[in-house]
Amino acid sequence: MSDNNEKKRQIKEMAEKIWTKTAAYHQHKEIMAHAGLAAEIALVTVVLVFDFWLGISRIFILLIWLIIHIYMRWQLRCRRWAAIRVQEFESRLCQWSICKWPADTDLNDYNCSAPKPCRYFWLDYIFPIFTQGIPLDKNDKGKPQGLVVSEEELKFNTETDWIQKDKNLYYGEWSITIASFLIFAILLHSLFIEC
Repeated sequence: MSDNNEKKRQIKEMAEKIWTKTAAYHQHKEIMAHAGLAAEIALVTVVLVFDFWLGISRIFILLIWLIIHIYMRWQLRCRRWAAIRVQEFESRLCQWSICKWPADTDLNDYNCSAPKPCRYFWLDYIFPIFTQGIPLDKNDKGKPQGLVVSEEELKFNTETDWIQKDKNLYYGEWSITIASFLIFAILLHSLFIEC
């Protein structure tokens, strides 16, 4: 029995460490997404202010924007992954502090196979598609179940379920993405229409 309690204590400590690291990762990804947006603003500023872009292919400039945009969306997807895990671990830690220990089922090994990627997951690199989800438990097979966040557990089936969980993340992702597309529109206007 004491061996079981020791395992539960270890899982609780590991969950606290994972929560701390994932929260820091979440902050880092948000900062990097904003850095991507700043790079897009710098690109459009260079195009608008300086005339040297005339010697550079317009398609090349748009390709640079696309690369920055996909980088930014990737950072936001990673931020979403971290936010979901932080929120879930936070609720588990609150539950475990009330109960004092994780449940016996939290000690079992997680045996679900890695989820198949959704059919249209690649569109999430262009604009947010929350219903496609992110495989939360991709590399978690064999870990204690108390340390795994899975989509099944979160009932991640509909967009509205996810939005109810964290509206700020949803609106934050859309606002940065819309700003990126506005920058794209300014680039298109300055490169093709003003000529």
